[in-house]
Amino acid sequence: MVPKKKHHYIPQFYLREFSDPYGPKGQEPYVWVYEKRMDKLAEKRSPKNIATETHFYSVSGVTSTRIQAVEDALSRFESRVAPLLREVLSSRQVPQGKERLLFAYFLAVMLTRTLKVRQEINAAMEDLVRKMNVVITKSEDRLRAVIRRMERDIGERIHMPITELRKFMLNGKFEIVPSKEWSLMAITEVAPSLVPMLAEMRWKLFVSPNQSVYITSDSPVVIAESGTSRLFSPSGLLTNNVMVTFPLSPRVCLALRWRGTDGCCSATKRGVLETNKRTIVFAQKYVFSSKYLKSVQSLVRSSRTAKTMTLKVELG
Repeated sequence: MVPKKKHHYIPQFYLREFSDPYGPKGQEPYVWVYEKRMDKLAEKRSPKNIATETHFYSVSGVTSTRIQAVEDALSRFESRVAPLLREVLSSRQVPQGKERLLFAYFLAVMLTRTLKVRQEINAAMEDLVRKMNVVITKSEDRLRAVIRRMERDIGERIHMPITELRKFMLNGKFEIVPSKEWSLMAITEVAPSLVPMLAEMRWKLFVSPNQSVYITSDSPVVIAESGTSRLFSPSGLLTNNVMVTFPLSPRVCLALRWRGTDGCCSATKRGVLETNKRTIVFAQKYVFSSKYLKSVQSLVRSSRTAKTMTLKVELG
């Protein structure tokens, strides 16, 4: 089988839930796409053509081939989750038992598989390497030890004089490209560790009122402190006042808290607006909706000039 080049970091089956229901019959379904970094109106795009990167989950093999074990595993996983998502949306009931664990895994994977997470991990690794360079170059003995280790690893001598090498390491005028394996570990190692916490929280489905719709993004699972504008990394799941939101469709949003009970309830228009605002703030590049919304267009435009918006982060 020919390896796939185009990998979706947001799965198509999920994006299709946000397709415009009033699209022309016979035409391929589309969603409305708002670009956070571009000052232009939203445009219609097919789910198969958005939230993709070439060989996003591939790693290089020993014979210049590309290993797609992660992409293949994600495809198999999506085939199991897609029916469960449809069941949750049709029944509007929170999953329990094994289905709850599967859906919690879906949440964890959606949290760790994105372009946003890849870039955050790469930035952290680059910052760490630059700080390590400062520490290493403070001691000539330490620097020489590092050089000897590098020569053993690459199998050849490093001929640059140590004074020039020190200057090169400190001036910062070079690009650091972290190995892709580091970000893939977020899916293979971090995501499974999040499942027990997510499954243990209290799950509630919020249903939007008529004329109000939830939107989603290229980073749709948002972790924030309830009642404030503080956005968290996955470690924030341990915070008592944390709330996780994940829009499942234009009508339904899943929210997780440590307090309260499982269930399904109606959201207010204000609650939908606040949820949409936090979705926009947390998005990396793209925001998606099932219809063109001037309010979303305005919020996306505002998000380009301010790092945060005023968020109440309440749903009901």
